[in-house]
Parts: sequence; structure tokens; C-alpha cells
Amino acid sequence: MVVDRSMLFKGQVKKAAARAAEIGNQLARIMPNMGGPREDRRQLLSSVVHSVLQYGAPSWDHKLEIVPVNVRTLNRAQRRVLLRCACAYRTVSETATNVIASTLPADLLAKEREAVFDRRRAPVAPTAGNDPRTNTMEAWHERWS
Repeated sequence: MVVDRSMLFKGQVKKAAARAAEIGNQLARIMPNMGGPREDRRQLLSSVVHSVLQYGAPSWDHKLEIVPVNVRTLNRAQRRVLLRCACAYRTVSETATNVIASTLPADLLAKEREAVFDRRRAPVAPTAGNDPRTNTMEAWHERWS
């Protein structure tokens, strides 16, 4: 984790995005865009990159609303690997790659991880309307509309 003086986690997000892009590029070299590995293997590569992007998300997610540059940095790094997962060309938009690859945007995944973390630490039993995945899907749907 990179903690900067302002506690906005810009350094952490930038470092994680650079590392995820590096890993994505290394994996993309061994995997052709058209044809190549099956979808399950492409999803495995995507999950590796998402793990790198989301490292420590419960600690820095609350700063994403304050620093929109971090959101763009995360989603830009995610888009590159989703292009490979969807066998899409580089002209496909960021939101379209999320839909085609059926993957939530990276910033919403970070919020979901924070909600799951908070839910696990809460002393109160979870209620039916407090499901993090449902809330994330609603937020993604609102973003689309």
C-alpha cells in the first residue's frame, strides 16, 4: 500500500493501475486477441488483474468520490484487460467492454468490496435489503440510465 501525505491514495491507485496494466500486457502477449484461449481462461486473466487493482480497496475506496482521477485511472486499467476478455478492438468504449465482458466497473467493485468488508465487521446481522451485490448492480444500472 502506498499512503501519501494527503491521504487521498492517488499513489496507491496509480501504482496498482500501472502494475495491473503491466500484468495485463504480459498476459496479453501470450494470448492472441482473436481466437486463442477459451472464455474461462480469459476470465482467469481478468480476475488476476482485478485482484491487483482492488488490493486494499476497503481502505481507499471512500476517497474515490473525492478524487475522480482515481476512478478514471482504475477504469482505464480495467478496460485494457476487458478488451482482451471480450476479444474486442481498441475502439470499443469502456462501458461497452464492461457489458460485453459482464464485469462491473472497477470503482463499483471497490465500493462493493468495502461494503462486504464493513458488513463482515458489523456486529448486527445483515438484513435482506443490505446486500452489497444488489446495491452495486443498482448503482451500475443508475449509471447506465
